[in-house]
Amino acid sequence: MKNLAEFLAARRLQDTERADAADVSVCINCAAALGEAALYREIRVCPSCRFHYSLGAHRRIELLADPGSFRESNRSLISVDPLNFRAQARYRRRVQDEERRTGLADAAVTGTCLIAGRRVAIAALDFRFLGGSIGCAAGEKLARAFEQAARSRMPLVTIVASGGVRMQEGVLALMQLAKLTEAASRLAAAGEPHIAVLANPCMGGAYAVLGNGADLVLSEPGALIGYATTRMVEEAAGRQPPAGARSAEYLLDAGMIDHVVDRERLRDFLTSLLEMLAARPKPGAADGPPEARFSPDEHNAWTTIQLARHSDRPTATDYIGHFSDSFVELRGDRVSGDDRAIVAGIGMLGAEPVVYIGGERQRASEAQTAVRPEGFRKARRAVELAARLRLPVVSLIDGVTASAALRADAAGLGAALASCMAAFASAATPIVGAVIGEARGEAALALGIADRLLMLQHAAFEVISPEAAASILYRDTGMADSVAPALRPTARDCLKLHIVDAVVPEPAAGAHADHDAAARLLSAALLRAIGELKGTSPRKLVRSRYDRYRRMGQYTNFIRETVGRDVAQLGGEIARRASGAISRLTRRAGREPHDAASAGDDGEGLLVP
Repeated sequence: MKNLAEFLAARRLQDTERADAADVSVCINCAAALGEAALYREIRVCPSCRFHYSLGAHRRIELLADPGSFRESNRSLISVDPLNFRAQARYRRRVQDEERRTGLADAAVTGTCLIAGRRVAIAALDFRFLGGSIGCAAGEKLARAFEQAARSRMPLVTIVASGGVRMQEGVLALMQLAKLTEAASRLAAAGEPHIAVLANPCMGGAYAVLGNGADLVLSEPGALIGYATTRMVEEAAGRQPPAGARSAEYLLDAGMIDHVVDRERLRDFLTSLLEMLAARPKPGAADGPPEARFSPDEHNAWTTIQLARHSDRPTATDYIGHFSDSFVELRGDRVSGDDRAIVAGIGMLGAEPVVYIGGERQRASEAQTAVRPEGFRKARRAVELAARLRLPVVSLIDGVTASAALRADAAGLGAALASCMAAFASAATPIVGAVIGEARGEAALALGIADRLLMLQHAAFEVISPEAAASILYRDTGMADSVAPALRPTARDCLKLHIVDAVVPEPAAGAHADHDAAARLLSAALLRAIGELKGTSPRKLVRSRYDRYRRMGQYTNFIRETVGRDVAQLGGEIARRASGAISRLTRRAGREPHDAASAGDDGEGLLVP
């Protein structure tokens, strides 16, 4: 361990801005001149091709934090040589050289700062220091950052540019990943978010734990990201990977990260996200307009279904756009990909930050309305995030169905559907659902398990489409309009069956005719429902949700059904005999006066049980 005073003196002599990245006169990606480019001088981004050059940890934090607000913590923690490691050069000497060259004590820089006035914990791994690798000192700093964020109830932003775990510290370095996992669980238990920004490169254990363990994962454009090093990938495949196969954009398409954000926009992006998360809902009564009441309409079931299917009817994305100026979408299931049939993310509803989850009806192609396993896993991820951050869930249920493709079963459709439903059922946070279009089958149910379920006036909720039902029953899809009423799909039906709690009226001609008005009506009803659930303990929410579905459905036992059938038959016989007696009395009254009390003397009197 070197002398701390000597280290701090050396650090003060460093020109941090110059050390952040070596000046180059020509872009290594597009050959554009960079010498006089302000964008390159300020943030190390090529103005021609937007190539993002490396930055040091302090400069990265400086670009995000309000001026003068960063307060570094734990900078006295420095790397030592726990294993007395020797290879090529002594590890202790290499650390000392890196300290002098970069002005850093280790690869991790941690502390607190303000971002647009919001206090956050922040941590950055600097690739210049031994490849940003995580050793004992860096691991301890990062763990303390998680713990401070949990203790002070503030979000944590991590910026990860790292090659992974530091081999010179052996298994002790590997154990830092377990330490970070434990510390991250405390942050999650405190209900505070972890936002990771992956920079170039982000590899190995740093990517696995800090990247994939975050609630929201962002990346700079073009960043090299992956678990294995490029050399390991080449050795395993026997050839070089395809161009761009390990880039941020590739992983975005694969559903592994949520957003690729240009360095110039990153502060604004984080500002918008942190503002939403800062407006946490507080217990209290709702101040919104009274809940909209069901207004009976003149449409039959088949006409209602046609309105629910109208091509101009607002989709989940349309409603979210009306509800919230800011929406941070979640992309991907963190397993195998992203399914655009399910939209999910954090946005605002009035003054409430919420997690939106919706079935997105695509107007262009019916094939795109089938939800794959990735979609159900993304919905599960979103509701679990909402529970961790203690945000209400708003679920918008529209015309999507579970995929019928053979490959969907092989990819785990059943397990994904079941786990999605289980996540909704057990989430310790308020869930308010709204049927906004034609909801059908298990896909609708997966998003419809809620504490309050609303339904738009001209929406439909079906176990199966009328066309499919007609095909099964009559071998004729043309009978769909006749079968539709038997399915009881309308809002009025669902209200009578206690499937939904309230029906939200639509504009006179339907939601498709006036999106703004439809959104206002739905927003008021959603806020009212969320307000009713405020202050309810997580335990009571889950229990009440259980009781809600436990009560649903008509049923009886064998003895009750048998007795009931016999009583019904007996009642029918009584009614038949009574009808005959009254008829005979009427005829006799027309022929001769008599005492009505003698009407049953002919042996056809009433049977009285």
